[in-house]
Amino acid sequence: MYLETKRLGLNPITAADKTLYCDIYSSMQLMRYVGEPLSPIEVVKSWDLVLKYVHSSKNIMRTWAITELGSNCRNGLGGLVWDKTDAQRANIGCMFLAQAHGKGFATEFLEKLAEYAFQILELNELYTHSMLENISSFKLFSRLGYSHKHIEEDNPLKKACYYWSMTKKQWLTL
Repeated sequence: MYLETKRLGLNPITAADKTLYCDIYSSMQLMRYVGEPLSPIEVVKSWDLVLKYVHSSKNIMRTWAITELGSNCRNGLGGLVWDKTDAQRANIGCMFLAQAHGKGFATEFLEKLAEYAFQILELNELYTHSMLENISSFKLFSRLGYSHKHIEEDNPLKKACYYWSMTKKQWLTL
């Protein structure tokens, strides 16, 4: 489903977004707060899997290419992955090329994603993780109204991090 904000067009990813995906997930700079950058072989395998899941008839994953409307530049990717143990919850996230940092695109995308997730998909909770040293993510999720707690190494990042969550009830009060 195509979504739009004031400045962004959110297109479900297609095969045409492979270069953007590979550029983001193989970049040491962009992956520094996520994990090790993927090797050329790993990133292609990962891309193939994402494309398969996105086009599955099951609710597994939704991923959008994020385009700045004024310039028509695809600057990022974002989406959600349904929780394997609770279909009313989803892990969310977004990543942008360096040239799109500091423009408020992550805020704009995540606000639209929450609206879509809670109103259209009827999810009850969104969550994510961020590394302790990722100050930008801390500020972003705090500003968006997510609750957080510090957790140790038993998480997808495999190191101490923040676990962020927002329920539909919390979102309705914003």
